[in-house]
Amino acid sequence: TANDDARQHVRDTVSQLIVGYVKCPIKVCAGRDPKGLYAKAKSGEIKTLIGINSEYRPPENPDFIVETNTQTPDQSIDAIFEYLGNTGFIKFTG
Repeated sequence: TANDDARQHVRDTVSQLIVGYVKCPIKVCAGRDPKGLYAKAKSGEIKTLIGINSEYRPPENPDFIVETNTQTPDQSIDAIFEYLGNTGFIKFTG
């Protein structure tokens, strides 16, 4: 599919790629939607909202996952920084 081709292109061209997956059920995303995009997609006003008008497929083997429906924003940020620190991508100084 086009999505697979685009993802593979990114993997092939970005040397220090880190793939994160911000995971959240579509119903929770729709409930948080300040712009009303999900309602517009369901009514047909928007034709290209992934997850509503087309399938969203999560990344295969992401480097980290944050689950925003079960984690607070601070917990999600901490998980990302923990991953980046544990892999040496960033260094913390005291």
